[in-house]
Amino acid sequence: MKILNAKEEAIVLMEYHQGDHCMASCLAVLSQQFQIIQMRSQLLLSVAALVLTITGFSGPKIAATNQEARILMIIGIVLDLVCIGTLLIQGLNIRWSTQIRGETELETLELIIHKRTHKTSNFGIALLLLTFALVSYIGSVVIYLIYFPQ
Repeated sequence: MKILNAKEEAIVLMEYHQGDHCMASCLAVLSQQFQIIQMRSQLLLSVAALVLTITGFSGPKIAATNQEARILMIIGIVLDLVCIGTLLIQGLNIRWSTQIRGETELETLELIIHKRTHKTSNFGIALLLLTFALVSYIGSVVIYLIYFPQ
């Protein structure tokens, strides 16, 4: 398996969609990919917001357990907020594909693919941040349960 760079991907995409409506078909494929990133970013944002909501209810009680629980909870909250910031600033910002224009159709597709790849990378960063936030938060809950096993 070979991972294509943006130019190679644009060439392959144009080969798949040859004909009179080549560019329109290529743009439709890329549009669907942007929609997937958008939907998954919204899902992450919902989970991250849920973490903050739960923390508001149970956080003070868990933080009262001990220093380790407090530190893990603080780390979890900070990572969660950085994840939210990453999603809002990088993932959910809008730039229309029709605003991007290269010298040729191939170059235009290449520029749009670069933008999609950048959004995908930012999604991966947000996912990693949320994962570490959840691990940290769950660590604080585990400490709470160890000290207060009711």
